[in-house]
Amino acid sequence: MIVAQVSGGRLFCSASATSGAKVFAGSDSIARSTAVVRLMNAHPRLRIEVVTTGPEEILDRVLAGAFDVGVADLGSCTERRLSVQAFRRHEVLLACRPGHPLAGKRNPGLAEILAFPLVSSILRGDAAATVLAGGGLSSNHADTGDFAPMIQVNSIDMARRIARETDALVPGTIAMLTPDLKAGRLVLIDFHVAAMCTQYSLLYLRDRMLAPAAVAFVEVLRAVEAELDAESPLGAAALPRVSSVRKQGKTKKRRRA
Repeated sequence: MIVAQVSGGRLFCSASATSGAKVFAGSDSIARSTAVVRLMNAHPRLRIEVVTTGPEEILDRVLAGAFDVGVADLGSCTERRLSVQAFRRHEVLLACRPGHPLAGKRNPGLAEILAFPLVSSILRGDAAATVLAGGGLSSNHADTGDFAPMIQVNSIDMARRIARETDALVPGTIAMLTPDLKAGRLVLIDFHVAAMCTQYSLLYLRDRMLAPAAVAFVEVLRAVEAELDAESPLGAAALPRVSSVRKQGKTKKRRRA
C-alpha cells in the first residue's frame, strides 16, 4: 500500500497559515499513482512523501487521526467511528509468465490454479474465502479468515516482476496488470471467479473535518477512478490472451479473444 504525506503549499494555505495536511493512505495502484501525479502537476508547490505499508496500518493511522483520509481494500469494515465510501468493484484477473504451465490452458480449475503460489498482498472477504476453500497455501492469518499468500508483497510492481521470473501467479485488476500484458511479459490466465474482485474505499473519521489538501486529493482520485471505470468494459477484452503451444520443439503464439 502507499502512504503519502502532503504538506503545505500556497494552494491550501491562507496568507497567514503555514500548516499542511496528511492526506491519504492508498494502494500501490494505477489510480492512486495517477492521482498523485495529477495533483503535483496542478500544484507543484506541494511536498509529498511516499512510503509503502499494509492496509491494517492505514486503518490504524486513520483511526488515530494521523491521516485525514485513507484509501484501502479492507473487505467489510464495520468500524463505527469511520465514514466508509466505496469505489466500484473491479474484477481481479490472474496473470503468469508466457512459458508458464497454465499459459494458454483453457478454463483451468481452482485446484490447478492453487497448485502454484500466489504473489500478492493479503486477500480478504469473499476472495479469501474462495482461495481458502480451494485449499490455497497460506502462510498465516487462518484464524482471521484472511488469506496471506506464500509470497506476500504490498507492491504490484514487485509482484509482477516476481511472476515474470517464476511460476508464481499474480492477481490484479486490468489496470494493475496492463503494463506487462501489453509488453508481452505476462499473459492472462483463463480463470474467472466472481468473488475475486477488489473494492477500495475512502476512509475518514466521521467527526473530523477534512483538510483542504485532503479534499483536493479525493476529488482528483474520484476523477481517475471514474476514468478507469469508463475504460474497464473494454480493457480486458482489448488485451490478447497469448498462449504458448509447443510443437516440434518450437513455440508458436496463438491469440484468442
